[in-house]
Amino acid sequence: MEADKAENLDDRDLKATRFPLRSYVTGLVVFRLLNSVHWALVGGLGWGFGTAVGGMFEFPGAATLGGGVGLAFVLLSVLTLGLGERAEHIPVVLAGLGGAAVGSISLLLLNPPGSAVELAIGGAVGFFVGLCSSVMKQHFTTVGLGPAILIAVTGSALFAGIEFMLGGWIGSAVGGGLSLFSVAVLAECLSRQRAVLVDENQQPIREIPRRESCWRVVRQSWSPTDSLAWGWHGVIGGLLAYLWTSWASDHPDTSWMRKAFFLCGGLAVAVSVAIRLGLKLPEQSQPTSNAQ
Repeated sequence: MEADKAENLDDRDLKATRFPLRSYVTGLVVFRLLNSVHWALVGGLGWGFGTAVGGMFEFPGAATLGGGVGLAFVLLSVLTLGLGERAEHIPVVLAGLGGAAVGSISLLLLNPPGSAVELAIGGAVGFFVGLCSSVMKQHFTTVGLGPAILIAVTGSALFAGIEFMLGGWIGSAVGGGLSLFSVAVLAECLSRQRAVLVDENQQPIREIPRRESCWRVVRQSWSPTDSLAWGWHGVIGGLLAYLWTSWASDHPDTSWMRKAFFLCGGLAVAVSVAIRLGLKLPEQSQPTSNAQ
């Protein structure tokens, strides 16, 4: 009996040590996938909207140029979240509308010709997936408008250039990884704010030197276990975007892709502008009367 009890206790201890590791790995995979889906939807919305707009002009490379400009504007939006009190909602809006475009197109291609109800259902499901992918709320280090423009153009040009040179899934994966990695590192290096080291009670200990903080972002970006693995999020996100685009482009009629991204992208621009304009409302001072 004592031997059986000892074996049972050993089994319980073994299961207790295995369960946290299994939970940790599962959580790591799930959240890594959610973050990758988030950036694939955000970047895909900008690229798809820019491609739809650029396709209206008849000159070589107009669609690619438009996609790069759209991606740059999306990166600019997420780099300037500190320029307002409610600007942190913009990445959630971008991911939700990117998911709405992908969801409506996917359901239409799976069940052609598709009705308005089916398009609405696909858009709603995609919008929900986009919202779920924003649960981690990963943001770049906030920078000023000037550095943000420089970083956004650099990240967009890097992705477009690598995707053009390598092509295929390799170009999308490598371009996505290096683009997101470069944006994160440049934002940390060009930010006016200094990172502060805090203790377990969230009390500041010291300011982190700029070189140390930049090197920390570099290590985190390519760490297999860190939640802020910008490089890996870009690699997986670029690969997911390529796989979906390749599948959707194999269908004979791709006009709905341009229409969906044009509609959702235009709505994202309108909502983002409305959020920006509603950040600082003029405060009306209450009239005061002096008692005689």
